[in-house]
Amino acid sequence: MNKKLSEIENEWIALHGRSCAELGSNNLVSPFLSAPMDGYTPGAPGTILYVGKATAGSWYDREYAEDNSPEGRKACTRSFVEWVRNGGYSSAFWHHAKCLSQAFTQHGAPPLSNLIWSNLCKIGVRTGNPEGRFLAIQRDLAVESLRAEIEAYQPSLVVFVTGTYAPDIIAKATQSNSLRSWELSPSGAQTRPPYQGSPGMLWTAHPQGKRKSSLSAWVDQAQSLMVAI
Repeated sequence: MNKKLSEIENEWIALHGRSCAELGSNNLVSPFLSAPMDGYTPGAPGTILYVGKATAGSWYDREYAEDNSPEGRKACTRSFVEWVRNGGYSSAFWHHAKCLSQAFTQHGAPPLSNLIWSNLCKIGVRTGNPEGRFLAIQRDLAVESLRAEIEAYQPSLVVFVTGTYAPDIIAKATQSNSLRSWELSPSGAQTRPPYQGSPGMLWTAHPQGKRKSSLSAWVDQAQSLMVAI
């Protein structure tokens, strides 16, 4: 049985402390935790779990020094997504997220209310993405965390925009070997239709620098996976 998400969230906080002691706090970003926005309903049609690689730079470090609880971390995530929603921040990653969300948003619902943002690694590094020991130290918990997020949030679709980064985390968390293999599409994306209670899944490269035609194709494939439910 998978651990409850709330239990795993506490484990991320504890792991961050141990990681800082081993690898140096100056090298690590304060932990990230996923959080649904107001209006998100687990199991509702058109819901999306949108998974990136990791946060970088500074992730609400000052707030973490004042409140290192899981709820404090999730409040920071909601604050950031609200900032994105209101146009305060934009990037290829978030433009694609909005396009996916809008494709399935129910009439009158706020933007991104049907989408939950997460990352494979919840403990980022100052520059780039975790590699080597920085990745190894959190790999097992990352697998458990992704499983628990899918179980708790019950999305209709999981979208990975992680490319070739840490594919073993996705494979283990989604139990690819025990369900069905991913199908490679002409757009370069890999898809897996809904199967025995598992949501549909779309695995693509990161949106940064990609052609509009590729991004549009990925949204179309997401719609096809939703229809397959």
